[in-house]
Amino acid sequence: MTQVQQASPAPTMELGRYISQAWALVTKDLALFLVSSLIVFVVGGIPCVNLVILGPLLLGLVMIIQRKAKGEQPAIGDVFQGFQQFGRAFVAFLLLFLCSLALVVPLAVAAFVFGLIPVLGMLLFPVLIFLAMIAAQAIMYFTFVWPMMATSDCSPTEAVSKSFKFLFANFGSVALLTLVAALIGIAGGLACGIGSIFTMPLAMATIVIAYNEYYLPRSQAAA
Repeated sequence: MTQVQQASPAPTMELGRYISQAWALVTKDLALFLVSSLIVFVVGGIPCVNLVILGPLLLGLVMIIQRKAKGEQPAIGDVFQGFQQFGRAFVAFLLLFLCSLALVVPLAVAAFVFGLIPVLGMLLFPVLIFLAMIAAQAIMYFTFVWPMMATSDCSPTEAVSKSFKFLFANFGSVALLTLVAALIGIAGGLACGIGSIFTMPLAMATIVIAYNEYYLPRSQAAA
C-alpha cells in the first residue's frame, strides 16, 4: 500500500528572526559589508552616471549577501560582480526607479498642495514627505527583485512581475517586511548619512533571508 506524501506547509513570515539572522550575518563580517556598502554609496553616487551604475552595484552587494548566507566567503571586490550582468541590472534598476516614481510623485504633489494650507499643511507636509521617502526606499531597494536577479537567470521584467505578484498575493506580510526594511535603511541616513553603510546591507540581508526562507518555499508550494 503506497503512502501519499504530504507537502510540507508553506512557511509563515518570521520577520523578527530574519532581522536577527541578518544582524548576525552582517556583524560577523562587518568590514566586508561596511567597505562594500561604502563603495556602493561612493561609486554609485557619482553624478550623471549613478542611474547607470547603481543597479549593477546593488546586484553585486546582494550577491555578496547571498554568498555569505550560504556560508561562503566573498571578497570586497565581488561588489563589482553585478557589472558582469550589466544589462539585466540596469534594466531592473530602471524599472524599479519608474515604479518608485509612480508612488513618490503623487505623494510629493499632495505634500506640496497641502503645504499651501495653513496649519493642516504644517501637519501633513512632513508626514507625506516621510511616506514618499519610505515608498522610494521600499520599491527601489527592498523588494525581492534583487535576490531573484542574483540567484536566477530571469529577466528584469520577469523579476519585477513575480515580485509584485507575490506582494499582492501575500500583501500583509510582504508589505510589513518591505516597510521595516525601508525604515532600517532610512534610519542610517539620520546619522548624517554615514550610518547607511551599515543599515543598507542590514536591510538588504533581511530581504535576502526572507527571500530564501519565505519567498522561495511559498512560491514552490504554490507552483
